[in-house]
Amino acid sequence: QPLLQLDVTQAESSADQARAAFWGGRARAARLRAEQAESRALNFPEDLLAAAAGDPRIQIFVTAERALFKARWDAYDGTAGVQERAISQLQEQVAGARAQREGATAQVRTIREQIAGYNRLLSQGYASRFTVLNLQQSEAGFVATIGQATAQEGQLREGIIQAERQLAGIRLTRLSEIANDLQTTEAAIASAAQQLRAAQDILSRREVLAPEAGKVTNILAFTPGAAITPGQPVLDLVPQRDRLIVEAQVLPVDIEQVVPGQRVNVRLSSYRTRSVPLLHGHVTVVGADVQTSQSGDRYFVLRAEFDASALADNPDIVPLAGMPAEVYVLGEKRTPLSYLMGPLLRSARRAFRD
Repeated sequence: QPLLQLDVTQAESSADQARAAFWGGRARAARLRAEQAESRALNFPEDLLAAAAGDPRIQIFVTAERALFKARWDAYDGTAGVQERAISQLQEQVAGARAQREGATAQVRTIREQIAGYNRLLSQGYASRFTVLNLQQSEAGFVATIGQATAQEGQLREGIIQAERQLAGIRLTRLSEIANDLQTTEAAIASAAQQLRAAQDILSRREVLAPEAGKVTNILAFTPGAAITPGQPVLDLVPQRDRLIVEAQVLPVDIEQVVPGQRVNVRLSSYRTRSVPLLHGHVTVVGADVQTSQSGDRYFVLRAEFDASALADNPDIVPLAGMPAEVYVLGEKRTPLSYLMGPLLRSARRAFRD
């Protein structure tokens, strides 16, 4: 049966925030893992999709991460595409320079063959020396072309290497950022999960339930909205069908006469009528150490339990928590003569000891 209804508005707000942070983090982590794997497809976990199907707020996270996934790939493709196109253009220029070099090399080979032939004719007087000089001049021009084409090809290949390094740097920078974001996101997910469990634990205890039937006493929270600090007593519940314990104080001089199991009689001082009988019980606990009260009195703690029939035989008696009581510990049976002789014997023992 509920005893108190607690105001859990703050806990509900905390639970909503933690739930949003948890599922939002899960969606973000799924997107980051797909990007880390360089996958072009984004697949969310089944539990996330199930939660999104039942909560439009979670569906917003899923939709947003899908859009962000596509936008980030588009941005990367745009940046990487610039470098890839530059590499492609440089490769085309390398091919042109190589073709120019190979063409010039072929021309040099042909001219040198012509020069060799004209030199033989020149030695026989059948050719003009100016023809040989013109061919040698053409050869020098093609050799220069070969040198220029070779140098240009080397520069273009260096440009390709630089562009490829920049493209690799763009990819590595992206993957590094993804790894850092994923680590931060996973930590945020763990924190949100812990906060969500704490908030749900508070929500599960919004009602203070009575563990069993009893009577409520000593209520300390009366007004709506009253604050209850952790560990603060709120009320006392006296069970109807539970063991009833009475606590008493025993003087140090009498403690040797009290042992667990000893029978006791209890008088409830709140009942001022002589018609209320003594309630029977037995000692359950005898304190091992002496205690000192605020007034300086020294005592041992004694706890006694009522017999099951003590209250059943007296239905009009309703013990309450904190009710004063007098506890009479029953000692061994003695004869009238022992009561008379006891003080004399104790005095005699002290006299002989002195």
